[in-house]
Amino acid sequence: MSSHNDSSVDHEILWILVGSKGGQTRAKILEILSEKPMNANQIAETLGLNYHTITYNMDVLIKNKLVLVEGPRYGQVYYPSRIVTSNINAFKKIIEGATKERNKENGSV
Repeated sequence: MSSHNDSSVDHEILWILVGSKGGQTRAKILEILSEKPMNANQIAETLGLNYHTITYNMDVLIKNKLVLVEGPRYGQVYYPSRIVTSNINAFKKIIEGATKERNKENGSV
């Protein structure tokens, strides 16, 4: 049985990942963290983005309880929260939708 049945959670997650500035970056971060935990430098390198962009978006994800963090400030490891892992199919649909929308805006098929 899926624990993903709260439409307010759907709406909040959708806004964080699609409706707000930086949402696409946050969606990409959650996508790679669902594969394996990483620190900010690893995420920045994997996505080809600036370290400060990553740390800003990590703060948003942590504040919204979508990502958890362990370790000392330097080298902290980030991983998806239970909200993400227990609703992984919904997150994948949101990420796929955001990717399709981004491709349409960029003229890709």
